[in-house]
Parts: sequence; structure tokens; C-alpha cells
Amino acid sequence: MSTSNPITIQDKTCDLTGRYVVYYNKRNGTEAFVELCEVEVFGCSLGRHGSQCEFSCSDNCNDVTCSIWDGSCTSCKAGFKGNHCDQECEKGTFGKDCLQKCTNCISDNCDHFNGTCDPLGVCKSGWRGPKCNHACGKGTYGKNCSMSCSNCKNESCDHFEGNCRIVGGCKAGYRGSKCSEACFPAHFGYNCAQTCTGCLDEDCEPFSGNCTKDGCRHGYTGYRCHLRDTFPLKISKAQWIIIGGVIGAILAVIAIILIGILVYRKRANGPGKPIRGTQFSNDVAELFNPGYSNETFESPQYAQVEKENQMSFKGIMVELGNVLMTENLDANGTRPDNLYPNTESIDAENLYSNTEAENVFSEYNIAVGNLLSVAKMKRKNNAFEKEYSMLPMGCNFPHSEGEREENIKKNRFLTTFPYDHSRVKLEMYDTSTDYINANYIKNYSKDKAYIATQGPKKITLSDFWQMIWQENVDTIIMVTKLVECDKKKCDQYWPESTHKQVLIGKFTLEMLEEKENTVYIYRCIQLSCENTDRTVHHFHFTKWPDHDVPDKTHLVNFYRKVKSRPTNGSGPMVVHCSAGIGRTGTFLALDALYEHGKTTGFVNIMEYTHMMRQDRMNMVQTVEQYATVYDVLVEAFTVSQSAIPRQDFLNILDSRLIEREYQKLQDLKPTIEANKFQAGKRKENVSKNAVQNILPHDDYRPYLMSYGRSSNDYINAVKIPSFREGKNILVTQYPLQSTIGDLWSLVFDSDCRTMVILEKLDEDVIPSNTYHRFSNDNFIISRNSSNVLQDKLTISLRHKNKKEERLITVFVYNDWGDNNTMPNSTKTMVDFMEKVSRTTREDSESIVVICKDGCTRCGIFVTLDLVLEKMEIDEEIDILQVARRIQTRRPQFLSSIEQFKFCYCALKELLNTCPDSNWSLRDGICYLADAAVTRSWDGAVQWCIDRSSLLVFPKTPTEKNNVFDIFTEKGLGSSWIGLDDKQTEGVYVWQDSSMLQPAEVGWKPGSPDQWTYDEDCIELWPDGWNDATCGWPKNVICQVSEVGPTTDPESTTTLQTTTVVQDPPANGRKYCMRYKPCLGGAISPSPEEKSSIKCASKCLQFVGCCAYFFNSTIRTCEIQYKYGAGYMDTMDRMFFDVC
Repeated sequence: MSTSNPITIQDKTCDLTGRYVVYYNKRNGTEAFVELCEVEVFGCSLGRHGSQCEFSCSDNCNDVTCSIWDGSCTSCKAGFKGNHCDQECEKGTFGKDCLQKCTNCISDNCDHFNGTCDPLGVCKSGWRGPKCNHACGKGTYGKNCSMSCSNCKNESCDHFEGNCRIVGGCKAGYRGSKCSEACFPAHFGYNCAQTCTGCLDEDCEPFSGNCTKDGCRHGYTGYRCHLRDTFPLKISKAQWIIIGGVIGAILAVIAIILIGILVYRKRANGPGKPIRGTQFSNDVAELFNPGYSNETFESPQYAQVEKENQMSFKGIMVELGNVLMTENLDANGTRPDNLYPNTESIDAENLYSNTEAENVFSEYNIAVGNLLSVAKMKRKNNAFEKEYSMLPMGCNFPHSEGEREENIKKNRFLTTFPYDHSRVKLEMYDTSTDYINANYIKNYSKDKAYIATQGPKKITLSDFWQMIWQENVDTIIMVTKLVECDKKKCDQYWPESTHKQVLIGKFTLEMLEEKENTVYIYRCIQLSCENTDRTVHHFHFTKWPDHDVPDKTHLVNFYRKVKSRPTNGSGPMVVHCSAGIGRTGTFLALDALYEHGKTTGFVNIMEYTHMMRQDRMNMVQTVEQYATVYDVLVEAFTVSQSAIPRQDFLNILDSRLIEREYQKLQDLKPTIEANKFQAGKRKENVSKNAVQNILPHDDYRPYLMSYGRSSNDYINAVKIPSFREGKNILVTQYPLQSTIGDLWSLVFDSDCRTMVILEKLDEDVIPSNTYHRFSNDNFIISRNSSNVLQDKLTISLRHKNKKEERLITVFVYNDWGDNNTMPNSTKTMVDFMEKVSRTTREDSESIVVICKDGCTRCGIFVTLDLVLEKMEIDEEIDILQVARRIQTRRPQFLSSIEQFKFCYCALKELLNTCPDSNWSLRDGICYLADAAVTRSWDGAVQWCIDRSSLLVFPKTPTEKNNVFDIFTEKGLGSSWIGLDDKQTEGVYVWQDSSMLQPAEVGWKPGSPDQWTYDEDCIELWPDGWNDATCGWPKNVICQVSEVGPTTDPESTTTLQTTTVVQDPPANGRKYCMRYKPCLGGAISPSPEEKSSIKCASKCLQFVGCCAYFFNSTIRTCEIQYKYGAGYMDTMDRMFFDVC
């Protein structure tokens, strides 16, 4: 390699705007060395150019930035183009440098600045929005997306012409390429493919197939007249003669018996005694209808109705294949009222007649638009109980397979059996029975839409997966926990962890993904059999309380997540709880009725519950579950999806969205009866309330247990459940002088270790210093420590009688004006939330939140806390639903649109700070770490640079604590930090080029020890820093300052890099640059070279330059120099910072 050197003194121009310079040394071997004497940077302040920086850049330059030489703009503001951005955009173009086109506007003309169409929002076919840059939304097409293709399946159509994307994919009741034509007469259903031949005159409703005229054709029955009725027997003439003779003989015998009874009674009564006509009729009834005494009506809810008791004298039982239909009809075509136990009312008698089902249930049809008001009326009038009591209970159809001796052990419950006519039959491969406790369940468009089954038992795991396989199921819904209240509800039938295979029968299962959300767990399971793999989506709802009903918003949110997951849709959906009837029926009713309601505009909860009970006993098991079906349908139809994916939040956010959401919040605000606030109104408690119109809901208030002699169990506080299991937020007012003891009782009884106070501290509540302490009836309170800002302190809470002492962390927010309803700054609130969250995130302990009235300020904090918690778990933001959640506990929360907007602004502040959700914000610094990433020290430096950041350099105690928190939270092993002594042994330099100061050190005991000769890089351990060999792979922690607009003109210049000492321009600034070469060594310059250098004895052999921008992106000016015959093609890096 040649030993000739490049020119000693060089001027290099770097026409960039920035703050940092990175020096690169490219080489192809280890014999190249760098000796750098000095780098000086000259440039103009932001917005200036010229040899003396005497000219201003054009106002149309983007960021007012231009070349310091000729004033040409780096890029133009929206609406302008040209070197100096002095030309307006041409027609059809807009934006920065006029690079964007508005070709979707109807006239190809738009505003040059923001691209809004002229005329505003008038778009070509297939587009919408002010800029016509959004494709038509789901279910719309045409000009301005004003036309609807809602009749296409999944509302999926071509945005331009409106043709359905799925050929032949029309919703029920429609046909044609756009699904805009109604069905022909006598046709109904999807694509009008089904016929209603069972209806009178073949006239039926085109959506569901329900007949539009009274009754069915002879020989048909069912809610659509789609089932064959009792079939007339084909009997020959000779057979009729025989039957007639038999019937005549029977009647003769009956007549003789009756005459005998009359004669006997007449003699027994003697002459002159009247004959009891009523007694006679009762005797005849008992004779003709054995087994149907009045005792039938007293049978228990789950009584088994035997086969012989299902038949009446007048009925005929016909068995067709596997379907057993019992139609007990009298001459008028009505069913005996005692066919179903516990159905004594006249309504019940009429309900199950053999007339057309539409007529039977017509009074229970509810228009979707009226569902909310009808549900309110039914709840007020206790109509749910009346309706529910009319439904058939117990076993109403044969279920002999479930009672067979070899199958009984497969049932989880002794009284829950699958009906024989609708049960799922297993394809037998290594067992003698085809039995599983499962039934097909119909909806309004498909006879085998679902499978309802019990929670698998240990002995039925292989049966369960056999069913999943043979029925081609790709979605399983689980609405029970494995164990509830110490009772096993279901055996686990999936692998313990991801990528761990388990063999069940002939099936191999591997869980490819498991993601825990706030209300459910999603699992993606690969099911394999005989070299064939299938994917099964498992949705496990975890928020159904035992012996209760779920929160309607939780269940609807879960339902929407299920429906949003694409599936192949070929097999039925499997739903199970423990018994497979109660919770299972509730979920199936939600799905079937919601889909039916979208299509027809009507729902009939009574009808569909009866339909399910024809296929499986006791579906929707309690009246509370029946009422819940109403509630969740109201929620699904009236409250649209409000959750926004985290990554989309900043793009979607605008003031109109916030206003719409707030109006929706007002419309949905719960109306709570006055009698729900009795405790706060009691005479002995009135004086304990800071504000008399903000009282705790009796159902949600905490009860004090360790109160003092002069107090009771009341405190003005409400309990709000967190999204984390077992954690609550207790919101209370700032204590009055008479309720200070109650506050500490609340903290102690709730086992809270964290308090958040949103008011200025009073020394009567919190001791003012470590020497101050006070006591009341039961507690001694003292201060242990506090930080400099007095916004975080530790107190000791000691119970006098129990001799128990607890440490409580208290956070105090000090940036709230005395009479303001909102904090002074979104940034300080976000920083405060992060500080509290770091303490409370990992545990499940409750926290106490305090403000003056227990409402105004607390509402903002609690909303943000829950929104951030949900965002961390679900990766989505849903301020509306969180606000609804807390208003059920205290309706006065977030009482103004300004407070509601503040929550959105605070979230915007938070999401603007770090590059993406993988980063963690700590006191203005974003950190990135991944336990799966290991690199050498140089590799770690590069890994961070590739992510527009630096290897972490924790200098202050706060930064050290934050980095250690990241280290712990991410589960890291030993990790590199940005500190080394590669250049000079024992001289440690940070990644930002500053020297390690004594106050910054954080060595572990015994370090640095230079255990081997090349331990020049520093690693982080739980107990401090250690020097280590740079080539070992270790975890990486990167850091970057908050991402956000930085507009300080004094810290942003257009750079010119040179090694020649010059006087700076009059309007410019001179930057002296610190440096730390990554490669040491020296090549002695010649005397001539030394004399030509106006600095120290080090000489420059290679110069490159690079600028760091405030948004952390890197732009590089790379200059390759020939070093003799070879190129210097590998790099060392030097980081230069402003002196």
C-alpha cells in the first residue's frame, strides 16, 4: 500500500442543516491511521445566507432553510417550487415542492397548499374526503362515495362501480352484480338462493324466509315452514278396514267401562244423589291422558321428561333418520300446554302452538332503532322475568345417547345432555362411541352455524379436537376460565406455551402465538394430523364473573375482536363455557341476532332463544343472561367502534373527532337513580362530604374497617377497577379536618402502597418533614424521605393495635392552577403519569387518587391512567370507552369538553415523544432495548446508530435509575453502555464525546479491574458497571432525546466543515468540535507538513462529514480517498458535539 498522504489541510463543504458532525475514517486494512489536529465549523444562523450571512432565505423555503452560498432552498413549503421557491404550484399539484397531485378531484384542481379539492370535497368516483385522497370506505362507492353497497356480503364492493367483490356474494334478500335487486317471489336468503316452498302461496319474507301469509302449507312446520310436519300414513283400503275394526272395538270397551262406572256410582250414591259432572270429566281426562296429572306442572327446572311422557293420546311420533320430531297435536292443531314443564300461563299455551312461528313471536319483534327504549321499558316493568319464564326449560327432546352408561362419564354435569336430533357425531377412529356433549345450533341463515359444547374434560380432549378437525372449525370461542372460585370449569386443551408441541390423540398441537389483552387472550394454534396442518384461532374471554354477567362493553369489545379476525368461514364456530348452555347461549345470541338485525332491521330475542333451545337444552340459562342479550345488542347497535390503533392515533386525531366522541359520551352517560346514593345522604355522613352533589354510588363505595372511635365505615370515595387483575383505583376527596383518619383507614384497609395527590400538600395530612409525625385513633404517620422537587416522597403508616408498619409512596402533582379544571401543561402531566406508572406498572396493588372534590382533577388522571394501561396491553387507545367506564362509578367525571380534549392532547404529547411503541420514555429520554438482541460493543454502537440513536450513556442518578428500570423490565442480561477507554487506558469517554466525570461513575464493587488486557468497554450489571472485552456479545440499550419539533435557531446552522482557521462571518457562528477517534495510532508528519498546519502536531489524513438532525435521522456526506492503490472502505466513527 502506498504511504503517500492526502493533502494536509482541506476545506470540505457540507451543505446541510444540523447540530452534530460525525467523522468517518474509511480504510481497507489496519495499517491506516488518523491524526486529527482540529476541525472548525463555520456557517450562518438559520434563515441567513451569503458570504457574510447578510441575506435572508426566502419565506417559502421549508423551515426557512437555504444554501448559505446562493440562497437556494433545500425544499419548498407547501404550494411553491423552484430553486428559490418563488413559483406557485401548477394546476393539479400541491404540497412541498408541488410534488403531490390531486388527480382524484372532479376538476383536477385543488388548493396549492393543502390539496383540498376545488370545489371542496367533490371527488371522482371511488374517492372521498376534502382532498379526495381516501378510497371509499367499506360499503360505499361512486362519486364522493355517496352510494351504498351495504347489501354485498361483508359490505365489500368495488369502490368505483359498486360491483360486489365476492361474485354471487349478496346478503340475504338481494341479488345481482351489485346486490341491489330484491329477490324474486318465493326466493329468499343469500343471493336469493333458497326457496320458500313450505309457505302458503310460496310467499315469504326475502331476508329470513319467514312466511308473509298465515300458516304453512299442509305437511310443513317450523319458523320458516321449512320442516316437514307429521306425515300422513299411506294405508291401503284393507288396512283401513282393520284399523276401523280395532278402533270400534276399543270404543266399545270404553263405552262398557263408562256405563259400568255410571251404574256403580248411581248405586253407591243411592236414589236422589246427583252425579258430579266435574268428577266424571276429570276421570275421563285421566283415563285418556295418563301421565299428565297436575303434578307435571310442579316438576323441577331440570326434570327429565321421559319419552313416553312426551306423547299424548292424540299425538304421532315419526322418526326420520336421526331427527326425532314430536308434534303433539289435537284436532285444532294446538300443542298440549303440558308438553313443556313450568309453562302454566295462557301465554305459554299459545306460544308453542303449531301455527306459523312468525305469528307466535311477532309481538317480540323489535326494530333495531327501538331496541334501547324497549330494553329500558322491559327492565323497568320486570318484563324480562315474564318473558324468560315462558321459555321451555329442562330436557324437552330425546337425549338417550348422553345417558348411555359409557357416555355419562364424558358429561361434565349430570343434568346437561345433548339432544339426539342435533348432536355432533364423531367420526370414530379408535373408540367405540361417536359421542361428544355438543350440539349444532342454527342461526337465521344456516342450520349448522355454530357448535355449542361443554368445556372439555381430561378424558374428552381427543374427542374435542376430533370434532374441531372433522367439522373444519377455525374459530373457537371460550367464555370461561379454567378455574373459578376454586372449582374446575374446563380442562386445558391447548399447549402450555408458544412453540411447544403437545400430542392429543392423533393430533399434534403447537401454539404459534399467544397475546393477552385487557378482556381476552388470543391464541393461534396449529393443528396437525397426518401431514396436514390447519390454523385454529382461539379467543378466550376472561372477564365473565362467576355467578354474574359481564360488563356489556367488555363482551361487545371481545365480540368485535372475534369478528375482525379473518377466517376461512367454511366450518361452524365452536363456542363453549363450562356446561355449554348459559354463557355459550348468550354469546351465540349476540352473534346471530346482531347479524340478523343488520340484515333485516329487526331482532327477536325471544324467538332466537327458543330456536337455540330446540337444538340444546337451557341455552341462555338465567334471566340475568337473557337481559344481558338485550344489553349487548343495544351496545353493539348504538355504540360504534371507538378504539384507535396506537400507530394510527396521531393521523386520525382532529378536533371534530373529539367533539363527536364527547357528544356520544354525553348521550350515553348513565342515568343513576337517586336511591343509589343513600350512604352519603345519611345524617351522620353529610358533614364528611366536601361537596354535597358529588356522592359515592352505594354499589361502588369502599367500606372502611379500621375506622376510629368517632367515625364509621363511610368515606366519600369510589372504587374503579383497573385493566390489570386485582388492581383498583380508589378515588376520594382531599380530606377534611374531620376525615383525615378516614383517609388513612382507606389506604390501610385497601392495602394501597401508592397515593397520588393532585392538590397542594397540607401538613395536617402529610408530615412536612422527616422530623414531623402525627397520629389519630389507629395510625401513626411519619415522613421517611422525599426528593428535591417534593413531588415524590415516602411515608410510614403504622397501625397502633396491629403493630404493622407500611411504606407508602406519595406522588404530588404541582402544576395545576388553584381554580383551573385542567393542568397547566400536557407535558408535565404526561411526565408525571410516566413517573407514577413506573412505580405501579408491575404490581397489582391498588392506588389512592386524591383531589379536592374527589372528581374534577381525579377524572383526568384516572382517565389517562386507564387509557395508558389499556394502550400498553392492547396497543390501542379508547378514551371514550374508558370515560364511560369511570362515569358508571362517578357520573361527574370529565364533565366538560375541555377536560375531554385535554386527555386527547396529553396522549398526543406522549405519542409524539418517542419514535414508536417499542421505545420507553423516562424523564425526557427515550430508551430502546430488546432481550433477544446481543452484539459486540462496536456492533451495539452500530445497532443504535441504525435506529437514529446512541448507545445509552447514563450520567445522572435519575438516568442511572431509569436505565436500571429498563434493564429489569426488559429482562436483560449484561448490557453495553456507551462508555469506553479504547483511546487512552483509564480515560473513559461517553458516546456523546464527553469525558466521564467523578460524579457520574457507577462502578460495581471491584471494578474496573482490567481482568484481561483488552477490557476497554463498559457493561451494565444489576449491581453497577464493569469493564469487559469489547468483542463479547451482550444486550443493547439505546437512547435518544424526545422526538419532537425543535425550533431553536441558535442551535441549528448550515454547516461548512474545514480545517483551516478563519475568522467567522459577521452573522455566523464558529463551532469548535470535540473529538474522540475510534482508532489510535500516529503517523509522524514531515517538517513541511507540520509547518503548514496552523494547530498542534496532529495532522488530518481523511475528512468526511455528517449531520444529525433534530428528528434523529442521519444524512451522510461520504468522501472516499485513495490511500495509495486501495480504497479505505471500512469505517471508524468520530462523534463531534458543539463545545
